[in-house]
Amino acid sequence: MRSVIVFTKPRPAHYVIFNLSEGPVRVPVPPTYVRYGAVARELRESLLAGPLAEAQLAPLPAPLKNVASRLGLVVYGRNNITYAPGAGSYHQLLGYACDLEPPASGPGLRQAMPPETALDCEGCGLCREACPTGAIPDDDRFVLKAGRCLTFLDESTDSWPEWLPSSTHHALIGCLICQEACPMNRGRLRYEDLQPAFGVEETAWLLRSPETTRAVQASPGGVL
Repeated sequence: MRSVIVFTKPRPAHYVIFNLSEGPVRVPVPPTYVRYGAVARELRESLLAGPLAEAQLAPLPAPLKNVASRLGLVVYGRNNITYAPGAGSYHQLLGYACDLEPPASGPGLRQAMPPETALDCEGCGLCREACPTGAIPDDDRFVLKAGRCLTFLDESTDSWPEWLPSSTHHALIGCLICQEACPMNRGRLRYEDLQPAFGVEETAWLLRSPETTRAVQASPGGVL
């Protein structure tokens, strides 16, 4: 590895559509859950077929948020999520290790720099107020309380903690609450429907447990 190449790509959120006998229910999925690996592979193939045809590219074995922030491509929000110009936090980071020497100069060449926090976060706190689980500290600590983050809990295979109220769930997986509350994201999130939708019989099979069915009917918007 002689150089590192990092991209940011704006990504939409998605709706998964479940059809109940009463009608369709559209359940949100935050950006980057859909086609995450495919997007990285497609970009790599495009680079190897074009400007980097003579190079060897491999997925970058490093924390991309840290690398991208040190390259000045993104800044950290108070919610520990990175923000990219023009996309807010609704973007995917893609990083590759390359065997080519970096150019001596050019608009895409960047030297390492300390990570930065977005200036808009100073004196704001809207994400902290919106977080339903108290994952964003209100003191001098910057690092998220990961064990209280709904996205972390959603992706864990452990049982739900007893302190987590069912009313916090609003997406099929993950969480959008702190991002939707952020002024830097205003007007930036777009949704796309995922197809095909789950038919009535398929949805009924998924909800075959009476307890699960009651939980869906009782939750806001029919979101489990």
